[in-house]
Amino acid sequence: MIIFIFLNKNYISAQTPNQKQDKTLQEVDSLKNILNTLKDPNDKANVLNRLATQLSDIAPQEAENHAKNALKIAQQTKYQEAEANAYRNLGEIYHQQKIHAKALNSLEEALKIYQNLGNDLQIAYTLDELGLVHFDQSEYTQAIKSFTKALELSQKVHDEELQVETLTHLGAGYFYQAVYEKSLNAYLEANKIAEKAQLNEPFLALQSHIGTVYKKLGNNDKAEIYFKQALQLSEKQQDTPNIAQALTNLGAVYDDLNQNEKALETYKRALNIFQTLKERNFESVVLNNIGALYAKMEDYTTGFNYLSKSLKIKEEINDKQGVANTLNAIGEMYFKKNDAEQSLIYYKRGLRMATELGAKDAKKDAFRGIAQGYALQKNFQQAYQYHQKYAELKDSLFLSANGLGDLQNQYGTAQKETYQRITQQNKELEQAKKLIFYWQNFALIAISIIVIGVIFGAFLMWRKKL
Repeated sequence: MIIFIFLNKNYISAQTPNQKQDKTLQEVDSLKNILNTLKDPNDKANVLNRLATQLSDIAPQEAENHAKNALKIAQQTKYQEAEANAYRNLGEIYHQQKIHAKALNSLEEALKIYQNLGNDLQIAYTLDELGLVHFDQSEYTQAIKSFTKALELSQKVHDEELQVETLTHLGAGYFYQAVYEKSLNAYLEANKIAEKAQLNEPFLALQSHIGTVYKKLGNNDKAEIYFKQALQLSEKQQDTPNIAQALTNLGAVYDDLNQNEKALETYKRALNIFQTLKERNFESVVLNNIGALYAKMEDYTTGFNYLSKSLKIKEEINDKQGVANTLNAIGEMYFKKNDAEQSLIYYKRGLRMATELGAKDAKKDAFRGIAQGYALQKNFQQAYQYHQKYAELKDSLFLSANGLGDLQNQYGTAQKETYQRITQQNKELEQAKKLIFYWQNFALIAISIIVIGVIFGAFLMWRKKL
């Protein structure tokens, strides 16, 4: 099943449109009244930029118009700061509309001007937003580069809130690259800063993010603690989107523990919330999990219906990582139905998408699924080849140059001790076999000598009688 590190995309890039809308509209009305009284063009450019910022979530077209007007005025008066702010506003607006090429162009223009002005804080914010655009396109290496530069600048200017944001984004980037040690370290560092600075909203979200990494590492006990804490905090703050996130993640824990009815009930509570909020990307994640759970329960018709709905939404919103995950889930469902041909079709589609994205976890799952599909067809040569690819990639995720640091010590030491113990047992077994073989040979020789001796003695007795 899929766990909700994915909600990072929503949390870290924009708030839910309905939140604080009344306050926003009041501020918009106030700014419009001020705008009508201004005569200085630079003042107008500043207010237009503030309007664009306020309206970007609830009225993106109007926000875009204000930003373009601000840009035009700023370029005419050579007011560089307002020009940069207008470009950044346009970049964020295009990003929210999924017009990624325009978003990147606008943000890069803003970045150049901020760099000329030497404004480290604004450079950091712009780099962070650039990282988010790359992240949304599943370009995780580029995203991590931008987040890392943004983090360095946020530390330089001692902006704790921005440090928490960039660390959170960095954790998400590393998570999708399956570099779990770095992901967990980034989340834990962000959590420490958020708690100390009393940044309640990011602190809440980080409970889910940290739980998600532990869940991925197979530590369900720790994952459940963080997910339950996230749920309690969300309910206390009446934060509906994060309630749904925590429910989804808890459902995944119950799913792993084969508490199927409890998992299904929890998933469906989350699904109702996301459908009410019209959060289609998050809805698709829960649909995927419910479909996979029904398939596990051998209700393949219902499972396929949910998985198909999930796949359709992910394709419509261009969530390539999600498409790869759901293709793998459908492949697994067909394998459980003993339909090797259809299973291989979906797993191979998932592999192509995962390879294109560099999504190692999805690629690993696809290798495993293709191996078991070929095994079902009794094509053991192909099955073995894909199983080898699966095993190599699985090992590389945990034993790569990036390593798992302290986590490797935690899991690797036990693994090493087990390996050494088994090796020693194998040596002792081999020595025992050799010893048994030696004594068996010795016994055979001894028996043979005795038998020959008896026969020879009998022969001598017979001759004497003659």
